[in-house]
Amino acid sequence: MKNVLIFLGIIIIFFGCSDESDNSDIIDLKYSYEIKKILGSKVSAESNIAPNHLSVLKQFSYTIDTLEINLNGSNAGSFAFKIESSANIDIVTPARNIKPHVNYIKFIKLATNWENNKTKHIFLTDKYNSPKLFFSYSECNIDLSSYPELFINNPNQPTYTILEIKPKIGNDTEVLETENDYSVGQEITYNSVRYVVLSKS
Repeated sequence: MKNVLIFLGIIIIFFGCSDESDNSDIIDLKYSYEIKKILGSKVSAESNIAPNHLSVLKQFSYTIDTLEINLNGSNAGSFAFKIESSANIDIVTPARNIKPHVNYIKFIKLATNWENNKTKHIFLTDKYNSPKLFFSYSECNIDLSSYPELFINNPNQPTYTILEIKPKIGNDTEVLETENDYSVGQEITYNSVRYVVLSKS
């Protein structure tokens, strides 16, 4: 009987130590990453035969750094931003209902008198035309509230809109702790937002 108790004690101690080592292994597998949101590059737009495309990824914070708008391009008249959804490498279906963001809207080659600009209206539409998708912005080189009839969301029955102002999405970094093993420079999706991995520890 004494031998049985000793044997049971040894088994309990063995499995107790095994559990502790397993827990330490799990802790050791946790990685810490410095990550940064991915910003879209500059987009230039002016009146053309085809609509200007403002592509939208599934990520909720998809941001274009600068949207450069020329109201006095070679083609006179109004033009459209056709807001499109596009699939990403790890997203199998196009995104819908995701509002893109522009950090800075820059109007170039403006006429001294606003009324002398060739383009009077910009139509906002999405690839599917329903529901409507608009973009928000942070800064602009003109006061858009002074031109309430610039953006139209219904060209058939003009309905004007003022774009929503939101905080700038910048180059701030965040720390992500996870058991997933990523490489420096890899693009990842975290909380439905696209990031690039800057460092790993």
